[in-house]
Amino acid sequence: MLIVLISPASFGAVISKEATTSCSNVDYALGWNARENAKRGDPAWSALVKKPLHGKISGWFGQTSASCGDDVDLHLSGNNRAVKITMYRMGYYKGDLARPIFTQLIPKIAPTLIPTILSNQTHLTSTHWPTTTTIHIDENYPTGVYMARFDDGGYAGYAPLIIRNDKITSDFVMVAATLTWQAYNTMGGWSLYHGPNPKIASPGTVVSFNRPYDRDGKSDYTINDAGIVQTLESMGLDTSYTDDIYLNNHPSTLLGHRTVIYDGHPEYWTSAMRDGAIAARDSGVNLLFLGANSAYWRVQLDGSSREITCWKGSPNDPNIANPLLITNKWGQYPTEFNESELMGASMAGIGVNGDYTVTNGDVWPILGSGLVTGDVIHGIVGKEVETTDIGIAPALQTFLSSSVSIAGTAFNVNLSYYTAASYAGVIDVGTSGWVCSITSTCSWKNSADANTKIQVLAITKQILLGSQLGPLGEYFAESANIPKRTKLAPICIGKCRTDLPNQLATN
Repeated sequence: MLIVLISPASFGAVISKEATTSCSNVDYALGWNARENAKRGDPAWSALVKKPLHGKISGWFGQTSASCGDDVDLHLSGNNRAVKITMYRMGYYKGDLARPIFTQLIPKIAPTLIPTILSNQTHLTSTHWPTTTTIHIDENYPTGVYMARFDDGGYAGYAPLIIRNDKITSDFVMVAATLTWQAYNTMGGWSLYHGPNPKIASPGTVVSFNRPYDRDGKSDYTINDAGIVQTLESMGLDTSYTDDIYLNNHPSTLLGHRTVIYDGHPEYWTSAMRDGAIAARDSGVNLLFLGANSAYWRVQLDGSSREITCWKGSPNDPNIANPLLITNKWGQYPTEFNESELMGASMAGIGVNGDYTVTNGDVWPILGSGLVTGDVIHGIVGKEVETTDIGIAPALQTFLSSSVSIAGTAFNVNLSYYTAASYAGVIDVGTSGWVCSITSTCSWKNSADANTKIQVLAITKQILLGSQLGPLGEYFAESANIPKRTKLAPICIGKCRTDLPNQLATN
């Protein structure tokens, strides 16, 4: 197969795939992120195609993340036409939002076999596409979120890849929620939510990364990640990137940074991920939860880290009685490690569309944002929200508040903050509408109000600037207005709604 690699930096010069990698040459000196985003971007990374009738092309990487020196296999299914593959690093780039790293030209990519679906209860859906090409990660790939774009004249396809740098420390490390991306992926017919008919509750219990993401392949990046990536990079903050699959195998990675950022919807967690987050917090590392429905489902990975298992408490789970291996809600028997113990808030529900009101504008992070007590941030609370009403949690300080009703039950939703004994700060924004409002890409509403976008961005910048300093408790003392809470009984046993009133307790 003839493969030509073209470097945008050299404007068409052919480069050798066998070139020697010099990973030590990657520029991570002070201010590297600002210098990176001063480079020329390319807004065409997300351009629509002119001839949709030509069909779709799709693909997937053989791993969710990589570091310099790695070779990453790319598996494509095409339409018997020539394909241009462009690797983009996502960022700000003066508003262009992505920079091309290189382009590959492949004369022809044939259609590949349809996915295989296991007929047992797992409904495991995967493809067995051969490797189309292997991409060598060298010094031209600084840490970041990357998108491979595939063009053959029809609908463009995409595949995400996280590039890590495991040898550096940084002020921030952002965690891409690839477990959650895959849990919602319906490519081939089955996700962890439903089968081919979304109206029938028949979820799969095991999903595979060996398949493209549905829709155009970008997965949830546009909704739940782009807003914070663009904010971090536009500010030139010292940021590195990783993904939850890597953290599962290397949880101590978090200890090398001042602040960990979780995106707008990090719903699926392994035990190692949770243990790693707690260890980081207890070592003085700040945790920022910039979404909702975080750390909600407990999952297991297979030995290759390419399959996710989540029975969601089904009695058919072969590990139903094993608290170490069962896959269900973190706060449900027999695990009972509610997410509020880590974040301060627990999942309340879905289907919300509400406002936040500033309840304390005289202290960080509201102070300096331009907002004052009484200001309203319209349409920011939803679609999924967390509440500070239920579950075990430390004492909390709140700054933004909303009262919502879900299935007839009233809940308080807050942007909350607490500090650990290590002085690490933990912030939870309480709503999945936070990150997507920055880019007006929330899937549950047409767009963010223009002023909402400005307000959310201003508060987010204050949070980031404060978190850049180090353990937040050393700079911003917590003044709790919600006392420490204790749980009276397991959450959501049987009918969740009838159990919730029993959880409303403080000590």
